Amino acid sequence: MMREKVFMFGPHRNLTGIVSLPRQENVEDNLPAVIFLNAGFVHQVGPFRLGVDLCRRLSDNGFIAFRFDLSGIGDSMQNVEKENPDELMIKNTQCAMDLLQKKYGPEKFVIVGLCTGADNAHKVTVRDHRITGIITMDGYAYPTRQFKLNHGASRSYHYISVLSNPKRLANSVLKKYRALVDQNMAPTPEEPVEKFIPVWHLPPHSQSLQEMKDFVSRNIKMMMVFTGDNIGVYNYLGQARDMYSPIEFGNSLHEVFNYESDHTFSQIVDRDKLINQIATWITDNFTYRKG
Repeated sequence: MMREKVFMFGPHRNLTGIVSLPRQENVEDNLPAVIFLNAGFVHQVGPFRLGVDLCRRLSDNGFIAFRFDLSGIGDSMQNVEKENPDELMIKNTQCAMDLLQKKYGPEKFVIVGLCTGADNAHKVTVRDHRITGIITMDGYAYPTRQFKLNHGASRSYHYISVLSNPKRLANSVLKKYRALVDQNMAPTPEEPVEKFIPVWHLPPHSQSLQEMKDFVSRNIKMMMVFTGDNIGVYNYLGQARDMYSPIEFGNSLHEVFNYESDHTFSQIVDRDKLINQIATWITDNFTYRKG
């Protein structure tokens, strides 16, 4: 039976997270632990419980899986000292790795992030060499020649598919409404919480390219997932490899295009599909089969 424990951790004990532990008979030596990062301001449960369901599925597969809230989000209190948001995020995530390493022993980690979480996962992976795998969902995407050729037709087809699907249409309208509400409720520049607004900007391609080269040289396994809601920047399977040409990824990069899914995987069928894809990829890449 799966076990879960709640931790308060960090130098000020202001961070909160939940670890999903595998059954004892499922534990395999030297497996990396998996850490699920916040998607924007959504707490560690994840959009539509994605974080919960994913961590529990991974624990069923024998992995230690941890979901936690960054400082100032969800159940984690604001940091005491003023600090650069990126540096604070990296330190928070390293505290989570330190906690798992001390309590349960894993020395390697796989980082998972959606949207802002994808950007954060990339930044942490650049800095911490304990990370051996990274999964990003609707993360970095740069235009390629094929993307530009596809652009007009793919956007038209996307809008038609949304309009013809009542569930996707309702979710799209709700997302627009929430964006307007969030914009109207955004803090003024005088409010100190502004520094924790999870907005990310695409880094220069040259910087991202060099960092991906470094990931390959470190033998990091990468899974990049894109959804139909990201059609404005990503519109064909293979774009990730093309945009990082001339890197020879080989088997180090697994690219997935879940065109039918929206950005937050609001539909159960899409969420289950994603969880199966991630669980299969992690199990295939980080377990050692005997015989």
